[in-house]
Amino acid sequence: MKWETIQSFLSQQGVFLIHDTTEQRSQFGLLRCLPALDRLGVEEFTYPWRWRQLQSGDGRGLFSYEYSLLQNIEYEDQVLAALTTQYYENETQHSIGGLINRWQERGTMVVVADEKQFQTQQGLRPLYHEPFAIAQRPYDDVYDAVSQWYNDQGFDFPLTDTRNVFLQDNAILYERVAGETVTQTTELFSLLNDAPYLPLYDAIAAAFRSDDGPGTSPKKDHALQNLVSWLRRRIEWDSSTAMSVVRSLNSTVAENTRAFDPAAVAQDASMSDARREARNLDSTPLGQTYKAWLQRSP
Repeated sequence: MKWETIQSFLSQQGVFLIHDTTEQRSQFGLLRCLPALDRLGVEEFTYPWRWRQLQSGDGRGLFSYEYSLLQNIEYEDQVLAALTTQYYENETQHSIGGLINRWQERGTMVVVADEKQFQTQQGLRPLYHEPFAIAQRPYDDVYDAVSQWYNDQGFDFPLTDTRNVFLQDNAILYERVAGETVTQTTELFSLLNDAPYLPLYDAIAAAFRSDDGPGTSPKKDHALQNLVSWLRRRIEWDSSTAMSVVRSLNSTVAENTRAFDPAAVAQDASMSDARREARNLDSTPLGQTYKAWLQRSP
């Protein structure tokens, strides 16, 4: 499927269904599609708050985007994406049926679900058979279209084990600044403390933020398990891989009091390298996004 085809879907009134089934349990990995949808121009996202919780009740994503609780969404002519599973739709109070009813005659809504046959509690048939359905596509088709859009701007996805576009962004930036190619997500996380210019660094710094003051601190087992679940909702890892990565990050913080500490970043030589590379980026949409990331202050 082409980028232009998806853009045409997102310009129509109604609901566009994307179904995404990973090898993990249905709720794990479903948020991997968020960065691709953000690239496509989706302006607001809603999904269960539990999937967003990181630590101490705080909620955040891997990157910055507009998130709203289901009950707080108001129509303002924005393209909205709701991410859910058939279990959440059937077995909890978080049905998106009411939201679809409000949206279908007013604007464009993307529904990302774990099944092609996804059906709301109130629906009489699978969502993609409803008269207001624009189309249905697997996430793989959407990802391939976004990948081609990157390729057209001179960027190839280096990582071979994920379809999370934001992680691909970080691998691309690392290659631009450090001159080395990363092909595995676990490798990307292992080098993160030495590459604070990567936007992924900010999310991990937040995960290890100290509860008792400035800086970072190692976490106890229950917090590490929460981080494992948080990452698995966004990355195609099994539980043992995710726990291995999280324990390695925790050990880094335990051994180095300045690890993932934003206050220590300003003196890092790699930040100067990143800002120099930012000046070499083209003025394409992606080039401008990458430039802003490389020039930011974590």
